[in-house]
Amino acid sequence: MLEGDVNKNFVAAVGVLSVLACGAASAQDAVPSGSVVYDAAAFDALPWYVSGKVGIALPGTIDTTSVTGFGVGPSGKSSFDAGFAGAVAVGKHISPQVRAELELGIAINAGRSFEGTYPWGAPSSGSLDGNVTTTTAMALGYYDFTQFGNFVPYLSAGLGAAHVSSNLTYTDTVGFSSGTITGSSMVPAARIGAGFQYKIADSMDLTVDYTALFGGQAAFTHNDAFGGSTTVNSSVMAHALAVGVKGSF
Repeated sequence: MLEGDVNKNFVAAVGVLSVLACGAASAQDAVPSGSVVYDAAAFDALPWYVSGKVGIALPGTIDTTSVTGFGVGPSGKSSFDAGFAGAVAVGKHISPQVRAELELGIAINAGRSFEGTYPWGAPSSGSLDGNVTTTTAMALGYYDFTQFGNFVPYLSAGLGAAHVSSNLTYTDTVGFSSGTITGSSMVPAARIGAGFQYKIADSMDLTVDYTALFGGQAAFTHNDAFGGSTTVNSSVMAHALAVGVKGSF
């Protein structure tokens, strides 16, 4: 860009900012005496709440990739059965429709099966026994659709961290990679959800929701029956259906 163009753009930007500043000042002058943009008292009057829920950690399939190590490990898809899911949370309404929340959650899924291949293309498949446990700490935002009376649908989204631990045992029925898949990883995570709450008392609501969690790659150790050790990277994805209660104060 030429120097002349820079000067012209600078002058134009100053002009735009001046117009905006004058407009803001005029708008402020137009606000009736005694009015405020932010009402601290009204914000403080909005309720806090605590909640708890239990439900089903839904079954699913995740991708696992064997990384070079001192053993030989296949890569493929691991399938898991449904298990337990639960969470507790504390939150604050920051407007009649918007609330912020801190949540601690847990999901436990039992292993079912693995289907994959070795690096040279030979198949590997068998059963998975044991559990994968995912513990989460999330900062969440909710939007409540309050126009339906006591029935309030909502959407949620947030960020946090997931600690994923494995105590799986793999029984390879067509290859030679039987062994254990153990270890734990802390990974960044994001979560989305949708559900509804229904007022059952003055300060208490019944909640029903679906949530889906997506995380970074977790690393575990595969120890085979021959003493070999291989690092296994696994995608992190969990979803749950839960029912709970929310009490305001």
